[in-house]
Amino acid sequence: MMKKGLLLPVAVSVAFSLFAQPILQNNVLPSTGDLITRYQADPLSMEPGKAGADQVWDFTHLKPLSGTNATQYEFVLPTNAPDFASFPTANLVYKTNAEQPTYAYYSKGNTQFTLLGVAEPNSLAAYNMPDLALQTPLRFHGTVQSDFASTTNVAANIFHSTGTRSATYDAYGTLKTPLGTFPNAMRMRYEASQVDSALQSDRSTIVNHTNTLIYDWFVAGQSDALVSLYYVEVSSEIRVPGRAPVLIEKPTYRGLNYISAATNSAFNTTDAPVGLTITALGPNPATEQLLVRFSVKTADQSLQLLITDATGKLVETRTIRPVMGENSLALPVSQLAAGSYFLTLGDGQKTVTHTWVKQ
Repeated sequence: MMKKGLLLPVAVSVAFSLFAQPILQNNVLPSTGDLITRYQADPLSMEPGKAGADQVWDFTHLKPLSGTNATQYEFVLPTNAPDFASFPTANLVYKTNAEQPTYAYYSKGNTQFTLLGVAEPNSLAAYNMPDLALQTPLRFHGTVQSDFASTTNVAANIFHSTGTRSATYDAYGTLKTPLGTFPNAMRMRYEASQVDSALQSDRSTIVNHTNTLIYDWFVAGQSDALVSLYYVEVSSEIRVPGRAPVLIEKPTYRGLNYISAATNSAFNTTDAPVGLTITALGPNPATEQLLVRFSVKTADQSLQLLITDATGKLVETRTIRPVMGENSLALPVSQLAAGSYFLTLGDGQKTVTHTWVKQ
């Protein structure tokens, strides 16, 4: 079973004021080229906290769980993944960089992020009713309901699955993680119920019931959830003709993971000035300097560049006179304290913003 962080499971304007109600936009969705490193942490070390406005979540104590290694997740084109022919409408693949990687095939649109199928070393799941992982824009208290269905081939067995999911934007506030402090973080609460059944060669039937509760914390401009806490309850039935069903209850599984490093190679420019595109920002994390590459379609366009820390404090501002076409700018950042920052580029009316980390 693959746990996606949305991901839920990957900037547009979000006010820095703690009194604003940030709107969950598609700038939390991943794009091709994004690379994310996640660590597992002790799930008993934190609680999700209350729902509501202006919350403060201090998860700075999170550290890698003993005996576990970091996992890298890369977002690639479908043509760079096996089984892509089985998912012709997929335009993004979520890949775990492991010896035996898992591939999750998604359809990413302007407002929806939908799971189409998952290929693991010994199984292939295809959704005949795709699983809506996230829908944007979503305001505080907003809820999205969806149904899904899939068929999974596992060894010699075929599992048929149906389920329902609700996704609720139930809280916002300040999020603190080992990666930095993030104002206007948004929490999504997912509840899903799924039934899987498979007919065995001996005419018995296995039926699995799975209930999942997930809390994901998102920040505008950062692909995927910064922190993900989840609970999974599974019970199984073995049904043999002429006999009473055998029920097997399993203890609740609790998991926790967090992003320890991320490189975002694609940028959402929905609210950017016309003709302005940021094409690269890195290295991320940066130590000595941050290289910004961007393109403009018109000459004589004055732009303002701002660097703001995670509390909203302005630490640098520049006026730029770019040339038509491609431009690059190297910004010294060694003098900045370690933590998370926002880089904003705009013309005074519209802006595009992206997060980066000083190491």
